Order: sequence, then C-alpha cells, then structure tokens
Amino acid sequence: MEILYGIIGLIFAIWLIGKLFGGKSGTDQPVPPVSGSPKKWADDATIIASEMTATTCKLQWDAPLPNEQLAGFYLDINQGNQRKYAARTRSVKLINLQAGQAITFALRAHYQDGSLSENYLSVQVQLPQEVSSDLPYWTVAAFSRFDLEADTLYIEWPGAYHPQGVAAYRVFLDGLQLAELAERERGFRIMQLTAGTHTVQVQASNPTGNWTTEGPQRNFSTDTIPEPGDAPAWPTGARLQTKMGAGEAALTWPAFVGNQGWEALRYQVWLNNRLQQDMPATTQHYLLQDLISGSYTVAITAINATGDSSAPLSAGFELSEAPQQPGVDLPVPAVTAPALPTDSFNAPGDELSFIFEGANPPQKGVSNGT
Repeated sequence: MEILYGIIGLIFAIWLIGKLFGGKSGTDQPVPPVSGSPKKWADDATIIASEMTATTCKLQWDAPLPNEQLAGFYLDINQGNQRKYAARTRSVKLINLQAGQAITFALRAHYQDGSLSENYLSVQVQLPQEVSSDLPYWTVAAFSRFDLEADTLYIEWPGAYHPQGVAAYRVFLDGLQLAELAERERGFRIMQLTAGTHTVQVQASNPTGNWTTEGPQRNFSTDTIPEPGDAPAWPTGARLQTKMGAGEAALTWPAFVGNQGWEALRYQVWLNNRLQQDMPATTQHYLLQDLISGSYTVAITAINATGDSSAPLSAGFELSEAPQQPGVDLPVPAVTAPALPTDSFNAPGDELSFIFEGANPPQKGVSNGT
C-alpha cells in the first residue's frame, strides 16, 4: 500500500510541475480575438519624456484602449532605431543616446494577429550637450512664453537643471544684464524698449555661483511700418483678404506689380504696426496664429532690391469666440504616419533594434496613422 501511495504521489508531483512550468498543454487553445475591440489609443492619451541628461531619457505612456490581443509596443527613435517592449510596459529608461541630439520618439502598439495600432503616440526632445557637472543646463532651451506688446516684452522660461539645484537666473537684453532672479522666479517684464532689433537671453547659476553660457535666447524686432519710398501704388482694386478661425487669421493678397523699374523682391507682414514675417515675393499668403480675442490691424508692404518699401495694403478685423468666415482657405499639408514593421514578438521583455524607413511622425500628442 505504501508503494501505491508513493506512485500516486509521484504522478501528482509530475502533473503539478508540468502545470507550473510546462506552459500550454496540447489541449490549450489560443485566446480568440475580441470582436470590435479597438486597436488604438484614446484621443487624449500621451507619451511624456522626462529625466533627460546628455545621453539618457525616460519615457512614460498611457495604455492603449483595452484589447486582449495586445502583444507589445514598437518604439521608433528618429526613424532609424526601433525597440520592442512587452505589453505590460508603461515606461522605459533609454541610455547611451547621442548628446545634443534632437530626437522624435514614436510609439505604436502591436497585436497578436500581426497588426499595428491605428494611431501612435509621439514626443520630440532635445538632449543637452555634454557639460561640466558644475554647470546647470536646460533640456528645453526656449522661452515658454514670449508676449511683445508695443514697447513692452514679457517672457517666461522652463527651469534649468543641476544635481544640487539651480540657485538663480539672469536676464540679458542685447548683452546687458537687466536682472538677477531667485530660482522660483521664471518670468520677467522688459519695458520702454527702443525701436529696432533686440536679443533677449536667460542664464542660470548653480549654488556655487557658476553660470551657464547657454540658455533660452530669441531675437525680436520693435520696428514700425516704414514710410513708403518711390514705389508705385498697389494695383487698382487690390485688397488684403482675411479669414478668421479659432485664435488665427489667414491672410491673402494680390501680387504687387511694379513699374518704372521698381520691382517687389519680398513682402513684409505687419500686425498692429509690428513686423511679423519677411517672405519672398512668390508667396502671397500668411497665417497669423496664437491670437486672442480683440481688434487687429494687418498690413502688407512690398520691398524692392534696395530695401525701399511700398505703401501698406491694410485691413482690419475683429477676432471673437465665434470665428468669422469670409476670406480664402489656405491649403493644409497632410501628415502621413510612418510605416512600422509587423514582425512578431519573441518572449515578453525581448528588445530588438533595426533600421526601417518611413515618414516623419508629428512632434507631439496623438497622431492618426495610415
């Protein structure tokens, strides 16, 4: 009897080990696809880049919409290097990146039937150059707010980084220091600007008083519309057309046909007597963006090869919460999602790198693929 009990115990032990470590049995069936399950991310899903150094970056993303067939993710790095991650992965720390490189990360979900998600998440980052650990640096060296009104400029900037913390910021205008601010103060207003072209820059200090030589920097102009020279008038009946949208206005104008030896080489776009854009004479449309509700005056001037200006072709418009409709539509370029490969996964957690070709993904947010 003891021998019989021993044999039964051995058989049970073998069966239990097979269940725990043997994987699927011959009768196991694959999980069938869920009919109608979406293969995409929600419209408000995001991928976030953080903890950036010169050669490392952390990515964290939202889960795609529920689908039992989800097998994992493809992460594309600048269309050249691609890595695979298991379905449970929601964040990764990337190392050995190239210092100073601008990188676009695009993430697409992969499913058990070999298909890819209908859309993908993307984010663009700028890695800093290799710097001394004694100097602060910016992962994004650009102003987060830049408001120019008449002779007043208001700026804000993202915080710089240093292992021991940033102690202070300095604001410079045309190379001259205007202010030194505490670390928590990341905004500054410059008033009584003179007409002309200026350069504004921000620098950061570490706790021991060492300052960066790089930081957010931008050139801007406070010029007003110049007096017209000997240019002929705009063609009879010429009109500057405007079409208003949500926070924007599309401008179109006729070609300036010169005579008497006066030919237009370029156009200048003015908004409320402030120069917005220089463009070649072959372009006769422009889109003003990031506008707030209010009244605006726009003007186009033609400039010849010697820099003389025509009289302005002007128009006024009112921008409110209910956009107006007159004017001419401007073409909007289509964005095509990159074609990602569809090869299957190995064991969960496996990672693969290879080269592939495709179109540039958008810079942020959720994008519809093809």
